[in-house]
Amino acid sequence: ELESEGKSGSFFYFSADARFVLKTISRAEMTFLRSLLPTYVHHLQTAELSLLPRFTGAHQLRLPTGERIDFIVMTNVFATDRRIHERYD
Repeated sequence: ELESEGKSGSFFYFSADARFVLKTISRAEMTFLRSLLPTYVHHLQTAELSLLPRFTGAHQLRLPTGERIDFIVMTNVFATDRRIHERYD
């Protein structure tokens, strides 16, 4: 389900149960994310209470037109029964 376009120009989609978020990203963002991956994984393994988002996948979709769409899948930090006081994009 398409939610909205964020300030970054990315589109956000949510899984039917709202537990996961799919976000489109630029090729440069994908390259940067992949360069951070070893450090990111190490951090999450050693800091269980980290507030960093939990990425579950990084993918590229190639359309028949030749266009490529990079996107990431992450857990939805807002899928909680706790009250959320403020949100930032």
